[in-house]
Amino acid sequence: NDTYTYNKVAYKEVTDCEVSDNKVVHNEIIHSKKSQNKATNKTRKKNALGHSLNWLNRPKNLSKEIKKDKKITIIGGGLAGCHTAFALAQRGYHVTIIENEKKLASQASGNQQGVVYTRLSPHDNALNLFNQRAQIFSDNFYRSNNLYNMCGEQTGVFHAAYSTKQKNHYRELINIFNNKTHLESDFIQWLNKEDTESICGIPLNFGGLWLKKSGWLKPIDLCQKLSTHKNISITYEQNIKKIKRHERLWQCINPQGNIVSSSSTVIICNAHNARQIEQTHFLPIKKIRGQVSYFKTNDASSKLQMPICGEGYVAPKIKEHHTHKETTKAFHSCGASFNLDSDSSALDLIDEQDNYLKASQLSNVFTNEQLAPPSPTQRGRVSFRTTSPDYFPLVGPVPIKQELLENFAKLEQNAKTPIEHTGSFHNGIYCHLALGSRGLAYAPICAELLADLINGDFLCLEKSLYQHLNPARFLIRDLQRGKINS
Repeated sequence: NDTYTYNKVAYKEVTDCEVSDNKVVHNEIIHSKKSQNKATNKTRKKNALGHSLNWLNRPKNLSKEIKKDKKITIIGGGLAGCHTAFALAQRGYHVTIIENEKKLASQASGNQQGVVYTRLSPHDNALNLFNQRAQIFSDNFYRSNNLYNMCGEQTGVFHAAYSTKQKNHYRELINIFNNKTHLESDFIQWLNKEDTESICGIPLNFGGLWLKKSGWLKPIDLCQKLSTHKNISITYEQNIKKIKRHERLWQCINPQGNIVSSSSTVIICNAHNARQIEQTHFLPIKKIRGQVSYFKTNDASSKLQMPICGEGYVAPKIKEHHTHKETTKAFHSCGASFNLDSDSSALDLIDEQDNYLKASQLSNVFTNEQLAPPSPTQRGRVSFRTTSPDYFPLVGPVPIKQELLENFAKLEQNAKTPIEHTGSFHNGIYCHLALGSRGLAYAPICAELLADLINGDFLCLEKSLYQHLNPARFLIRDLQRGKINS
């Protein structure tokens, strides 16, 4: 079914927000109902994948066993896994998270701070539309579930217009929102350079966008809080190498050959480790090294009220705290580097200096003297993000590669060929992968989409956007472009 994200967010907001917000919500529902078909058809015409969308559809009996069993296994306990577990637990499913490490959010999701951030642009394409939807949905989700208060702070986020091109894009985006009264009127606001100190706490070197309803979170705390739901259990220190069908259940098997979990549904949320599992080995995901750096606070920088984002970002300080083992000094996080050519988990001095340089460009408050590690043991953190070739996440049922290629082989001769087959997908295997550096912003809406698919609900994204997330899209594109070798 084609539905509008805003519809779903808006209906949830009616029960959670103040009366003053309800007019905006009501207008949004009315407008999106009127414009749904028009917008969907427009997007479909502009997209080559839209010529044959039957590949998105699953056989009607595919999810019956899932709804009967009510037991779901999730592989991976980072942002993708914990958000997905929470969305399903809220619908009454009993979810087991299998985590490879000793604690949740130990890999790419394990930074001290994270900004709820997407790259916003006025361009009329699917990725920009998805980014807008994800940003609004995630901010509403964290606020309505009190997660900003428990795991971070809803401070707002500032997007610096650090170039003339960026400034023009942001101005255009502001005009779009101002001219369409059905959109959330207070979603974004322009700030001139001279007004930044009164809002952000420190003077900045650029004007830009102020996202009032956004903020920052501690991903580790967030994953722990999401997984405390009564319907969620966690199994630690188990690396799943194999998923095997036995009668009507999928068995998750570790390297020793032991069955760790059995359920009718398995959701693969373990980032680039999904490549070690046979059913998802072919997915075109890649890992990118990222380094976050820490630097000392001073009286001036301590006044920073919200994350500021440009070519890099700087987050408000994390206060000094003490444990029985050590004292952690107050610090700012900044970053983050992107390096496709390195597999090293060691901190790199060049990346550190580059992060500091990007921080200094955002505000003169961040001086060369200050831009240094708080202590020799507090320099930063390295992790490996997972991304896809088109920068969209991979969310949905996992395709049966060879069967799908055979059923849609005619697309190789003519990309516009109408095909009657439904898509070919493993019954009960899904994935939630490739969030890149947007995990905090992408995970809530992707988890909601997965829960909708599994539970048979109306989707929180229209079909013309869902096709860009479905993991089968790469096989269809390769067929249409004649790039299938076998």
